[in-house]
Amino acid sequence: MFNLLFKEVFSSQNILYFCIGLVFILLTFLVIFIGINKSKIEEKYINVENIKDNFNKLVNLVVLIEKVRVVKTKNNDRMAFILASDDTGACDLTLFPKQYEKYKDIDRGEIILVKGQVQKRFDKYHIIINEIQTMG
Repeated sequence: MFNLLFKEVFSSQNILYFCIGLVFILLTFLVIFIGINKSKIEEKYINVENIKDNFNKLVNLVVLIEKVRVVKTKNNDRMAFILASDDTGACDLTLFPKQYEKYKDIDRGEIILVKGQVQKRFDKYHIIINEIQTMG
């Protein structure tokens, strides 16, 4: 009986199906893994002049901080409005209270990498900051 079961389980057809399934799983994993890593490598950096072309999108840009204005919200939390620039122009950045607590040490004259979402208020585009990395 064991011999019959062994022949059934390990028949050449079952082994072939197993190998095909295994190859399919491995290829799927590789496509997903390479796709994720490729998207991390290909992060796009935009210039200030291209902000309006990226409305409601997540963007990355490197800017020089020109001015930081800290205000208190009606809940008595601190947040900041930042004027920043690169060689193509100037833009406004908004740092809401939760992010402000993380990045409150940033100051005028620093070069930073900003990751955030482009928004529009009235006729002016600005970036809501999600993450900041100092460049120096």
